[in-house]
Amino acid sequence: MKSASFFFRLLVVFFASFLLISCSTASQKTDKKLLESINTILILPVQASPEKKETDHAQLDVGVMSMNRALISYFEDKSYAKLLTDFDKLTNEMPGGNRLSLIQNVGRKYDSDAVLLCNISKYVERIGKKYAIESPASVAFDCKLIEVETGRAACFFNFEETQQAVTDNLLAASLRFKWLTAEELLNDGLKKKLSACPYVTR
Repeated sequence: MKSASFFFRLLVVFFASFLLISCSTASQKTDKKLLESINTILILPVQASPEKKETDHAQLDVGVMSMNRALISYFEDKSYAKLLTDFDKLTNEMPGGNRLSLIQNVGRKYDSDAVLLCNISKYVERIGKKYAIESPASVAFDCKLIEVETGRAACFFNFEETQQAVTDNLLAASLRFKWLTAEELLNDGLKKKLSACPYVTR
């Protein structure tokens, strides 16, 4: 009986492993197909999305400009990327419909396979200097890569970080032992997140 029970459990493990491998293979095929279908990406201007009522809108506006510069710097030498400078003007020219359909229509207008939409919700500058501060920089943003044809999110990521002192967090050594500005923190986070999205890393 023990032998039969052991054999049964072995079969269950085998078929479970087989199903996992099959699912993994199917997922990889789907991702590869999607990767091949996204050849051109339209980069929309960053939108401000305050996370709290008491958000400093002046600082957030600075964050919008800072993130736009970072996106331009990242994509300007990439032939598959198109940078849109005035999304608000374009939305006025294309009224009606929900936001997703509007984004899809904008993507079609510019012959793009996908649209990258980023929102920044927090941008707090450090108070002090790079080696001595009163309070650290803090940044939060999210980005979504939307496939134009289907409207689905091909890639989504968010970033939220307030820099910690090296004495508080030994992993902070990667931040070069200095207090970063909000722009430096944003740039570091954006590069890391974009590099993890295969559809925008060519």
